[in-house]
Parts: sequence; structure tokens; C-alpha cells
Amino acid sequence: MKMRPLLPRFSRTLTTMALAGCTLATQSAPPPLAIVGTIVYSRGDGLNGTVWMANGDGSVDLPVAAGARPRLAPDGRHMLFHRGQADPARGDLWMRDLATGTETLIFANNDYVVGMDWLPDSTHFYHDYGCGIYRRNADGSNPLTLFAVDCYDDAPTVNPSGSQIAFHNIQPGRGLLLANLDGSGRAVVPNSIATGNGSTSDVLPAWSPDGQWLGFGNGPDLHKMRPDGTGRLNLTAGSGFVRTFFAGAGSLAPAWTTDGQWLVTPMTVDGTGGLYAAKADGTGELRKLTTKAGDAITWVGIAPANAMLGFAAHAETELGIAAPAYAAVGAPFAYTFTVRNHGPLPTAGLVLTNPLPPGLEVTGTSASAGTVTAAAGKVVATFNPIPVGSTATVTVTGVATTNAFLVLAANTAQTRPDADFNGIVSATVGAVAGTTGSIAVPGERDTYSFTVAGGKRLVYFDALVDSDRWLWRLDGPAGAVVNDTAFRYADGDRIGDIGSVLALQPGAHSLTIRGTEETTGDYAFHLIDLSTAPLLTPGTTGTANFAPGNATLAYQFPVVAGDHVSVDLLGRVNLGGFHWRLIDPRGNVVAANAYANSGDIVLTVPGNHFLLLEGSIYNTGTGSLTFAVTPHGNTPPPAPTGTPLAFGAVAEGTAAAASDVAHYLVHADQPIRFAFDVLSTKGFNWSLRGTMGIEVDRQGFYYSDYPSGAVPTWYIVPGDYELTVTGSTGDYRFRLLDLAGATPFAIGTAMSVTNTPAIAANLLRFEGTAGQRIFYAAGGIEGFQYSPYIILYTPQGSQLGAYYAGSDNTFVLPSTGTYTVSFTTYPADAATSGITRFTLFSPETATDSLVLGATVTNHLDLPGQIRRHTFALASPKSLYFDSLAPQGQLRWTLDGPTGQVVGNRSFSGTDSYYGFSPLNLAAGNYTITVSASGQSTGGYAFRLLDAAAGQLEVPGNNVVGDLVPGNATDVHRYNLTAGQRFYLDMQSPADGYYRLLDPFGRVVAESYLSNDRANFGVGVTGTYTLYIEPGPRHPTHPLRLQPAPRRRRIHPAPRIRHPGCRRGRVGGPDPAAHFHPCRPAPDLLRLADQPTLALVESRRTRWTHRRRPALHRQRRGERFRRAESRRGRLYHQHRG
Repeated sequence: MKMRPLLPRFSRTLTTMALAGCTLATQSAPPPLAIVGTIVYSRGDGLNGTVWMANGDGSVDLPVAAGARPRLAPDGRHMLFHRGQADPARGDLWMRDLATGTETLIFANNDYVVGMDWLPDSTHFYHDYGCGIYRRNADGSNPLTLFAVDCYDDAPTVNPSGSQIAFHNIQPGRGLLLANLDGSGRAVVPNSIATGNGSTSDVLPAWSPDGQWLGFGNGPDLHKMRPDGTGRLNLTAGSGFVRTFFAGAGSLAPAWTTDGQWLVTPMTVDGTGGLYAAKADGTGELRKLTTKAGDAITWVGIAPANAMLGFAAHAETELGIAAPAYAAVGAPFAYTFTVRNHGPLPTAGLVLTNPLPPGLEVTGTSASAGTVTAAAGKVVATFNPIPVGSTATVTVTGVATTNAFLVLAANTAQTRPDADFNGIVSATVGAVAGTTGSIAVPGERDTYSFTVAGGKRLVYFDALVDSDRWLWRLDGPAGAVVNDTAFRYADGDRIGDIGSVLALQPGAHSLTIRGTEETTGDYAFHLIDLSTAPLLTPGTTGTANFAPGNATLAYQFPVVAGDHVSVDLLGRVNLGGFHWRLIDPRGNVVAANAYANSGDIVLTVPGNHFLLLEGSIYNTGTGSLTFAVTPHGNTPPPAPTGTPLAFGAVAEGTAAAASDVAHYLVHADQPIRFAFDVLSTKGFNWSLRGTMGIEVDRQGFYYSDYPSGAVPTWYIVPGDYELTVTGSTGDYRFRLLDLAGATPFAIGTAMSVTNTPAIAANLLRFEGTAGQRIFYAAGGIEGFQYSPYIILYTPQGSQLGAYYAGSDNTFVLPSTGTYTVSFTTYPADAATSGITRFTLFSPETATDSLVLGATVTNHLDLPGQIRRHTFALASPKSLYFDSLAPQGQLRWTLDGPTGQVVGNRSFSGTDSYYGFSPLNLAAGNYTITVSASGQSTGGYAFRLLDAAAGQLEVPGNNVVGDLVPGNATDVHRYNLTAGQRFYLDMQSPADGYYRLLDPFGRVVAESYLSNDRANFGVGVTGTYTLYIEPGPRHPTHPLRLQPAPRRRRIHPAPRIRHPGCRRGRVGGPDPAAHFHPCRPAPDLLRLADQPTLALVESRRTRWTHRRRPALHRQRRGERFRRAESRRGRLYHQHRG
């Protein structure tokens, strides 16, 4: 067996070479090259490799077979190649007849075959194997051993004259070798190199078409030399390109063009992979052959042009299918087959056959070019001739009649033999009882709407896709029922029992499906209405068929209070994980388990119960489960008993032990929705049992009327009920409040609510309509020891929200009807009474459109009122929000196609000194919402300025603005060039602020209008925007964007005598500090950002110590000028 660790075969280690002295950054890409002949090459490696054939000019480039390292026979019909192993050298040898497409196993390889080559007459081929070189007939028969003397003899290649073979051996002292066709005359080629390492040895020789040269690889380069060892030449060293090879023998296999002018090999040049040709004259010229994009090319061969004839006599077709991943049972869906003709001839008599799977009923067919019929359990399409490069389609529309996996397959055939690369395709569609859909664009949402009529409806969300990237959300009349939940954690054994079944209230609902991040594709789910579940007879055996295996199947059966039953699992087939749940008529889980039987279950609630058999979300395929609900008799529940308790009356008592139970009898003459009002602080719990069994099960006092969580109300039908209290010791007090007895009040009325004692709840009610916006204006609270709360209940009795009674709040009513407000406080509040004052407002919400640049004025008349202003952008724009209202209590929000852009920003904090609001907006529709904090009202005004509409100015010219009102923002534009330097020069005092933005919206310069902006540079060329935001005291703001002159050095200051020190020089610290004239100063430098200042030298100079005066400041009889140093400034007082 060959053991060659020194010769890597298709290692994926990359070797990069850059030539010294070459300017690679300026080297253009190699130009394309068209050659005469046929290119046969392979992409990828091993089991997944593919053999391709192409014309030398790239006009036809087609996949031929699965395999690697092809070698085409000179007759142009037969092709040898490797197949079957990750390392191609370990793969078997196969033969393909290009005329018929027939493939035959020629040699079963259990060692290494590095290379093979044909005799010129195509009757025999040579190959290495194990430790020898062999010759075989074209069909693989009659192997002849030429020699078996060295296990490193590899890759034989035959001289076109039919006189010799050449091969390589990487062992030191060998290299390239020659031998006669019969194995005699074995000899080393002089000047060849062998180092023991395949990456630095001469390997994989190839004869030139005239038989006078050997081409071969060594490291990252191609070489050639004569068979006698003379004329050795490196063909790629002078190319000037960065060349990357896959290190190892397989990547360095060269092939000569038929004219002998080029050597071709796979490589990557300057980052672009493909087939490249090196000029055989050694000039270093490198050219790229035209091939289709795809996997990395790993091997190449060149054959005469007529080699394509046997292959080109057919139309090479490629078949594809497009079908949804899921289809809803009973709903139509479509799938399409596409046939593409790669040529080089048009198709002839092309027929497509699509056998129909069971469970699919075809409702329509169509073909883009030809005829199509559906009969006898199959769809057959006969195509008209398809031109080269064109496609034709067949579309089938059908309906799934049952839950199943529908396998949609097709194959094609032509009247003459073809070489279809993938003439058979298939796709599987999961036909499900439910809803299917597809998200085509990231961020897209699918919303399904439905209405629950009549009473409460029990539903179950059954996810049919195992993914945490699909999310679902359910909204109902009272708001969100289920927030975004991943499909993977929506049902089966991935969720808990509480909340697994949804009790939907009457009204409109919407279910929204979306993907996370960039998720697209198909999804499927089933929103199961339990009232439609098939009826199950207790005591009989049933079989549940799961298709798909992660589906949920629901059954229902009647129950009388006191029934005893068990859930028995009798067997399963091809069903992985599963879970079962038993649901009572209210949606509560009575029992649940996975895999195991239940044992005896006592059912206390009369009415139909529901059994959910849930396949685990990760199940695939189909499966079945045999089960039974077995009855075990009935024990009638006892009649309710206890001390009579009327609604609204206070119940109180004392428990000596936590196990003590107090019983109360509650009677309802009509349906009642009530609240449980806690009047004590002890940790008791209460339960309620009635005609429908247990209505309330051990509800804690603390969680019954204080918003530490969702505070429910309870609905009961006419009948008798037994209420029990237990779980603690000491005194307890409570009462049941009928919501129908709440005090009515009107929206807009100032209210004062008194709780006596403070712990007692007080109920009020008002009428509202769906979509109505309500503002709760707090008017003060007093008397409470703890914070009082309001709890708002919808007409259906669910909690809409809980809020601190002393704070303003806003809410939107989800449905039309009577809303109940409960005023309550912490159960430990011992105050004798508490008062809450408030007013509910229903402010009008107005919407109008705005015009860019125009002033928008409006007023908020009522607390909680909002106004919306809309606008649309046909293209991206840079805008600016110019606040004309300094009120801090007014706020604005901007929403657009990407969501919220600006959130709740105050008008006073929007621009000038206190804020900055440039808006770089994409095309789309936008809404500005104006609101006020708390109960504030008042007027407002603003403009939305388009930066592109600003006045275009010229640097150096004065910009004078005279704005009305004075707090408006002025916009100017400048076209500036990178590298320029400027300073902003204020021409007169002003209050306010300015900012200069570059073309990307970045602030380049900013300051108060009372300050100049010293020298600054421009980094990019483009249009710059200057925003001037003056204050109301100085609406006029003359300023100038002044080009700054270049810096220049001036002469050193003269040394002078100064009283109090021996020697001094002009200079010193910043004039804002105290100057010491005796300190030495460096040479002076006149700065470009202060061009108006000049050095003054005078024989009558007196030094003064003062803070820096204002620029250009003049005094009578005096003139102040500055001398600049690198360290600071010193002022000369010169008397004229």
C-alpha cells in the first residue's frame, strides 16, 4: 500500500505568493482567453465533486457527471474519472460514454490512483496504483503491470506520439521519470527536482501536443522542460499577480492547449478563482479562461475540438421544481416544474412525467410551451422544442384531500438519448389541517383576522414548524392575548399547562405571524377550535394518525360532574415524543402527562371535556397512537352548603388554625360578574364550587383585588355556590361586589371617590366605544396610608390595566360596552377612609397633512389630547424640525416606515441651545404626533425644513438673516472642497446657536452666536449645511464663513528691558491669566485663524496685564493689538 504523507492530496491549506518588486495594487486583472478545443474539468472534491465540459471559448459549459479528475479519451467519446471517496485519489475509476450517457465502474480502488492517461488510439489507458504503473484495455480488462518497483511512482501521462510515458516520483534523487510503453527504459529526467515533499517537487507531468516538452507543477508555479532535461523554464514567476493554489498534487495538474501555446491550470489570481493559462514562451503572460461561476475548480484537461461531438449531439436539460413546504387540506396550492435547455442543441420530443401521490386531487394544469394532461394518476407534459438557453414550465394546481406528506416527483426524457444532469427532481409538501403561508421579504408580517361570536371560545395554537425564528402573536378585543412567541415553544411538551388553551372572548381577533431578523420562507400552524373537535365515546379505542408527526389532534367527550375516567395509551407507531392534556369546559388543564397513562381522574365540571394529543414539535414524518378514555363510574358531588352570603355584604370570621375551613352559600338568580373585595390583611385563600364544578381554586386574598399581578373578575351562571375560606389564622373580612352595581358616571365629569374604610374597594362604571382614547386626569388623593390604584375592566371582565390613582394616564378602549373602574389600595392600609379625585377625558384626535417648509400652528385644548401631522417623502431627504414653541410641556414624536424615529422630544429641547433635530429620512409615509405632558394644554408651532431648500451661499460673503419669529431656524448651504480651511466670523453680537454639517450630517463646527469659530478644516467635498438658530432678542444674525489664509512664520520678538527684571522677551501665558514679563517666550507665530491681528513693535511700549479684550476693541487714545506665540497671547498697549 502507498504511504505518502509527504504528498498531500487536495489539502485545503492555502499558499499565497507575491513577487518581489512588483506593484500588485496597480496590476489589472488577467484578460480572458479563448482557446481551440474542449475543456474537461472538475469542481469540488470527492463524493460531491462534479465533472464539467466546456467549449474553449466558454460558449457551452455544462455539468456531465458526479466525480473528479476527469481524463477524456482522444476519440472524444469516453471519459475516465474518479468517484466515491472524499480524497479523489482513493476513489474508484469510472468510465462514461458521452454518446449514450452510460457510466461503468472500471476499477475498484482500495489504495491510491493519482492519475491516468490514454493511448492516442483510445484503446488502452495507463494508471498508477499501489506501488506500480499499469496498463488496461479501455473497458478496464486485461491489466498489465509495467513495473512495480517504487510506491511513489505516480501520475503516468502518454506522449502523443505513442512512444513513451512520463510520471513523477517525489523521493529525493528522482523527480520526473520516463519509460517506454512496455515499462522498459525507466530513467530520471535530468534537472528535475524531488525533495520528498509534493509541494516543492516536480509533479504531475503533461506532454505538449508535439511531444517535445513536459509541462509540470512545482510549488505555486508552472514549469516546462524538454524530456532530456534541457530548457527548464518557469512560466508563471513573471506574471506580476498574486497567485493562490490549493496546495497538493491535485491542484497543480497542468494541461496543454491543442496549439501548444499555453499551459492551463486551476488557480486563484488576485482573489478570483478559475482556470488560468500561462504563456508557454516564459514571458509571464497570464490569461483567464471563461467558465461558469460555481465551486472551486480542482482539475483540468484539454482535448481536441472534435471531442465535444459525442457530447454535443444532445440537448442538455436541467429540471427544477418549486413547491410550497406546506399546504392546507382543502385549500388549493400550486407547484411548478421548470426545464432549462443548456444546449448545445434544441430539445427534441421532450416529455415530462409527474406521478400524482395519493391524497392530491389535480384541479388544473398549464404548460408554457407544449401540451399537458392529467389522467391515470399522473401529469404528462409534451414540450415544443426548447431553444438553447431558454426555459419551459409546467404548473399543476391541486387540493390536498387529507393530512399527508405529498411527494411531488418528475422525470424527463427525449426522443434521442440525452445527458441530463438532473433529469429527476422531487419535493415534499406537508398537507396539514390548518393554515399555511410564506414570508417573502424580511420584516414582512402576515395577519389573519377572525371574529368570535356568541360566548367564550376555547382554542389551541398548534405550531407545525420546529423553529424559534417564526413568531406568532394574538390580539383580541381587550388587547394582547399572546405576545410574540416562537413556534418551537408554542405547544406540545415545550409549554406548561397554564395558558396552553386560550379562552377567547367574543369580538374581533387578529393573529400575526412574523420572522425574526432576516427570516423568510414557509410556515404552517393550526388554530384549533376545540368546539369542532370530533366526538369521542368513552370506553372505546381510538387511533390518532399524526401527519405531520408534530401535529396536535383534539377530541371531545361529554362529562357529568363526578365522573371518573382515565386516559390510557395503548401503543404508538413511528411517533417520537408526544404529550397529552385533558381540558375542562373553561379551558383549565385537569390532567396532563407525556408517554404515561393517567390513572383515575375525578371530573367535577359538567360539560364536554377535550383531550389533546400533541406530537412533539421536533417530530418528523408521520406516526400513529392508539388510545382510550376509559370511564370508571360516577361519584355525585355534594350540594353547596354554608352560611348565606349576599353580594355586597361583608363576610367575616376567625380561624383558630390554618386548616380551619369556613363555608358560605352564595346564590345567583341571574348571570353575575363579580369582584372579590379583600377587607383584611391576613394570608387567607378562597375557593368557589358550584353547578359547573370548581369555579375558583384557592385564590389568595392578596391577589384578589390589589394589582400585584393581573386581578381577575369572576363570572357565574344562575345557581348555588359554596365559597370556602382557609389557609391562615386570625380574623378575615371580605365581600363580593357585583360589577353591575357599580356607580355610573359620565366622561368629562370631575369625580371624587371615597373608600370607607380605605381598604374597601369602590366600583364605578362608564360607557365607552371601541377605539376611544381616554385620558385619566388625576386630581389628587388623600387619607390613604398606601398608594391607591385604579383597575380598569373591559365589558368582558378582563383587566385592561392597573394604574396609580395619583398619576395621569392614557388608555384606548378595545371594545364597545360598559367599563368598570375599581378604586382600591394595599390590603394593609388601615386608614379609616381615602379620597381619590379624577376626571376622565375623551379628547379628540385630529390628523392633517403638512407641507415641508410651511409653519404648522395648532392647539391642544384638553388634557391628554394629541394631534397628528402627516407627510410623505417620494425619495430620501434631510429635514430639520424647527421648533417655534419654547414650551417644555409640549412634546413631539416622529414615526415612519422603519418605526419610531424621534420619541417624545420636548419643543423646548428641540433646537438652538438645548437641542438639535436633523432628520435623515428614507422615502415613505411619516406622522408627527404632538402631545403634552400631564394635564397640560396650549398652542404650538413648528416647521419641517428641507435642507436642500436652504439658500446657496458663497464663502466670504456676509450672511444676514432677519427671521420672524426670532426663534426660527435659518438654513444656508455651501459647496466646499476637501482640504479647505475656514473660520466663522460673527459680524455683530447675537444670542442663539449655529451648527455646520458636512454632506453626511456630521457636525463640523458649532458654537453660540456670540462667539467666532476659529480655524477648522473641511474633510470631504460636497454640500455643507449651516443651521442658524438665533434667540428672540436678536433675530438678525450677520455672520460670514471666511476662508482662512495659510499659516506663515514671522520673526522672533526683540529682547527688551523691563522694569523689575534684567531681561525679557515678548511672550508669556494666556492673557486671561496674570502675565509675568520675565518669563522667556518662543518665537512668535502668526496664526491663520487670526488674520486680522498683527505684531506691533514700538519704542514707546508699555506692558499691561489684563484679560483679553473683545476683538477689534478700540479705546479713545489707545489701540490694543495682539502678538501671538505658540504658548499664549500678550497684549501691547500702544499709545498713538
